[in-house]
Amino acid sequence: MSSLDVDAPPSIGEVAAALGADRTTVTASLKPLLRRRLVAVLADPEDARLRRLSLTGEGHLLLSRGLPIILDTDLSMAGVIQHSKQFQAELAQLIRNSQD
Repeated sequence: MSSLDVDAPPSIGEVAAALGADRTTVTASLKPLLRRRLVAVLADPEDARLRRLSLTGEGHLLLSRGLPIILDTDLSMAGVIQHSKQFQAELAQLIRNSQD
């Protein structure tokens, strides 16, 4: 949803490129968001064949509530990963020392 929180509504292709996914995957992932009315599909004003995606008011509200939780989780996971790397380095050092 955060990839839709931009100034100009992106096309499905633009969202797919930003996420590193194919259009089919993005389209499938949008279905629950569309059913919940968190995202709206708009016709491009210059090319009606092109569909653009926009967060609805409810979508913006849900994203604003969820973003702090997502960021907290990202920071927590970064800490876990850092501790894991530190643990691996210390374990490798112990192994090297025991082989001497």
